[in-house]
Amino acid sequence: MKENKENDVLLAKWLSGEITDQEVESILGPKELVSYKSLVDIINQFEVEEYDTDQEMLKLKHRLDSEKKPTRVVSIKKYFPYISAAASVLLFAIFYFLFPVEQEQSYLTGIGEQITIELPDGSTVYLNANSKIAFNEDEWENSRDVSLDGEGYFDVVKGASFKVSSKNAVVEVLGTTFNIRDRNNDLEVSCYTGKVGVTKSNSIDNAVVLTPGGILRYGDNYKNTIGKFKKDDVPSWITGVSSFDEVELSIVIEELSNQYGIDFECNQISLDAYFTGHFIHDDLNTALKMVFDAMEISYIVSDKNTVSLEKQ
Repeated sequence: MKENKENDVLLAKWLSGEITDQEVESILGPKELVSYKSLVDIINQFEVEEYDTDQEMLKLKHRLDSEKKPTRVVSIKKYFPYISAAASVLLFAIFYFLFPVEQEQSYLTGIGEQITIELPDGSTVYLNANSKIAFNEDEWENSRDVSLDGEGYFDVVKGASFKVSSKNAVVEVLGTTFNIRDRNNDLEVSCYTGKVGVTKSNSIDNAVVLTPGGILRYGDNYKNTIGKFKKDDVPSWITGVSSFDEVELSIVIEELSNQYGIDFECNQISLDAYFTGHFIHDDLNTALKMVFDAMEISYIVSDKNTVSLEKQ
């Protein structure tokens, strides 16, 4: 939105002669300059009939003399700002009609919320709590590209290449089912059917290819591994249970926050201890017991939705 406003100001300055063609080209590039000039050519095609001031004044005087009524004269200068504003609105309306801005479709989940999204080609995305996906619906037939922030399970129909870009990786497939969890600096990609290629962001390494049951973990709080996992039909979080296999406690605590909207105070607790287990999404007290009793960690829930942790 900010970029659009800056372009509007630039166009207005160019139309008023405050900046040159070369300046516009240096800022926006030759393609945009050509677009601006095309717009002006179109506007210039709207011809305005010549106005004979003397003739029209004689007609007005004759009509006033015949009516013999007092006439109030209004200066157009008073309304010039409104006329100018209306002209500007018309100009930019024509501009955006001729050169429309591509619209991005996005979906966002809140704390403890999961939603299902059907993509334009019939592919399905199951979006976990506190996550977001976005894609360009207008360009979908040419490019099946999705951006992800958080966690999502993808059921992709066969067709052209399908790409999911997240903060820490790019995942490409043809037709398959897979799960991506990408939060902060921690990435986990699990393949359920078909094959997926995972390329770490800002990496010159070749893509890692995962087959059914294959998992890749990478980040600050994971043991960086490529291995196998016990594969069910879908990720457990879709059925209301978050499961973990040798992941650092910090990741489990983060997911508890995503599902229940609670904060944690960790008093001399080692967050890099590894946890294997699960917790449910519909009962906070039970979920806390399932995690922290197994880790021999005491916890107290305050009225402010804060959980204080202490070693037993």
